[in-house]
Amino acid sequence: MGKNNLLFNTFGKVIKLIRETNRMTQQKLAEEAGLSIRYIIDIEGGKRNVTIDVLYNLASALNTSPSAILSEVDIRIKEDLKK
Repeated sequence: MGKNNLLFNTFGKVIKLIRETNRMTQQKLAEEAGLSIRYIIDIEGGKRNVTIDVLYNLASALNTSPSAILSEVDIRIKEDLKK
């Protein structure tokens, strides 16, 4: 898997995990973040490279910080690369 694919897939998994932990639907996250549900589906599916403003909108909607999201992504990528 290429670096970008790993990054996008891991980012999507982290967003989905946080969303589900917050008991949010994709629709609710989309509404709270000002995005379309298709965009959320694509993010969670590892098909989107989000911009900084989208990262901030997602973090706000998920009641977390951009740094917390990126830290979790970093941890998971490092774990995957050790395998």
